[in-house]
Amino acid sequence: MRMGLPDGAIRPQAHRIIEATEARTSVAEVVADRDLLSQRERELLLAWLSAWQHHWPSSFEHTLGSLGSSTITWLRAQPADPNRFLKLRRIAIENLSRIHLPTDRGPVTGFDERGSLGDANAFPPG
Repeated sequence: MRMGLPDGAIRPQAHRIIEATEARTSVAEVVADRDLLSQRERELLLAWLSAWQHHWPSSFEHTLGSLGSSTITWLRAQPADPNRFLKLRRIAIENLSRIHLPTDRGPVTGFDERGSLGDANAFPPG
């Protein structure tokens, strides 16, 4: 859960700052070997990226840009359990809300940069 991935139950943790280069490099490394990802790993990544993109769009765009968007597009085309996705996405939202995410204006934190929960139940994400 170092960067908010929904791997397990929500666990309280101290706020931490994610650097843009750290996040971008980590996602790029995973995507480079995407054919080796298990279905479970793909579902975790889709939930995490979708939560970040939906609730913190400027941070997502600033940090991951087309890499993040194209990864979500690829992941959406893979088989997924919609109920598992919803559960994982809710966990990802909670985990990401405890992290200072990078933006072009500096780190943001909080539940949603737009000030609302939004549609946490959207499946497929988009």
